[in-house]
Amino acid sequence: MPWHSRAFGYSAQFDRTWSKPDPEEEAPITAVAPALIIRERDNDLLVECYQHILETLEKPDIPAPLGLAQLVFDLEKDERIAWNTSSGRRADFLLGDDPLFPLPTNAAQRSVLQRLRHDTAVVVQGPPGTGKTHTIANLMATLLARGKRVLVTSAKDQALKVVRDQLPSALQDLCVQFSHRYAKGSDVLVRTISALSDRGASSDAEEIRHSIAKLHDQRAQALHQRAHLQEQVFQLRESETLPFTAALGYEGTRADIVEAVRQQASAFDWIDPLPDPASPDPPLAEAEAQELANLLHGADPDRLRLSGEFLPDESDLPSPVEFRAFVAATAGEHEPAPTPLGEQLAALPADQVEAIDVHCSNALDALHRLGVPDRAARWDETDWRTTALRCGLAQRDQALGPRHDSDRPTGERAVRRQRCGEGRRSGPSIVRSFRW
Repeated sequence: MPWHSRAFGYSAQFDRTWSKPDPEEEAPITAVAPALIIRERDNDLLVECYQHILETLEKPDIPAPLGLAQLVFDLEKDERIAWNTSSGRRADFLLGDDPLFPLPTNAAQRSVLQRLRHDTAVVVQGPPGTGKTHTIANLMATLLARGKRVLVTSAKDQALKVVRDQLPSALQDLCVQFSHRYAKGSDVLVRTISALSDRGASSDAEEIRHSIAKLHDQRAQALHQRAHLQEQVFQLRESETLPFTAALGYEGTRADIVEAVRQQASAFDWIDPLPDPASPDPPLAEAEAQELANLLHGADPDRLRLSGEFLPDESDLPSPVEFRAFVAATAGEHEPAPTPLGEQLAALPADQVEAIDVHCSNALDALHRLGVPDRAARWDETDWRTTALRCGLAQRDQALGPRHDSDRPTGERAVRRQRCGEGRRSGPSIVRSFRW
């Protein structure tokens, strides 16, 4: 007969695993199960405990624990660290190299936790609401993550409850709360111990290890993402101090360029706001924008009038048949009278007429770049460009000087240079710049 059957006097099964017994099983089962027995210690037990401590300390090469030494001596930080590292022992950093804080921290709280990484005692004082309990909750969570046992004491039961409520819900189940016996402290103790025991009995070690590995991977990814974001923030902050050129006349740091744009905003208020979102590519290339600026600079009243015109709606236009009939009916009425120049051009070969057309187009482009109307009748006779053009077309005084009004010579020398004199043919001709 097995020992457990002889012990109980009836047949019973023995389960060697740590699994929770099935309540529906009718046969008696003897199983290994954890049990926490709590009883009050009388004075004899306390004396026995202290005697055991004394006997241990009297042995050779047994250093006194720092916690016991602090009960006897008032040790400063350097003395505590030296005591803790005596006898060749390595310093055991309380929070480790990578503490896990589940709650957010501010600068003051991080300062307290940083001091605890290299010390064993820190006194924190402050009025209510400054985060003392918050810091204690972070400290408890970090120590529990390192496999430490934590004892939190307080003169009032409410303070212990507040600390426990600050912890994440998963850590609250790991706390055993012992309150005053007259304030139903025993009931709270039984309830917390029962919850802790049930959790230990129903947990699967393999599943817990898998969850830990998964959480480690998630934390590593989060740390990598944080480092990447911090690098981006650093690059953005650095770019704010580096000077660069955004456009002609806009140089310096980003703040300098923004300030320059604000100061000149009134001068460019005629420009419509950009659409949101705006395309990164401008509608005109640099060469096209320069050509548009030249055209606007040399605009005359007729050209300005044409800029306000628009194409009619397709429904308002005549059909192709009606348009051909209209052209046939009016062809003979508006036939222009022949001119000597027209007759000369009509007698030229086609290739020469095409070359003349190219030269005329180049001349119009050159006039636009100079900011001069394309019709000679509208040229300003007081403008030096008009004088230069007429002298160039007549092939007189082709070395005529300044290209800008700000560079025009003054006095008698200016009068002489603006006269279309003979015999001055050195230097580039403005007309030649038209590629004639």
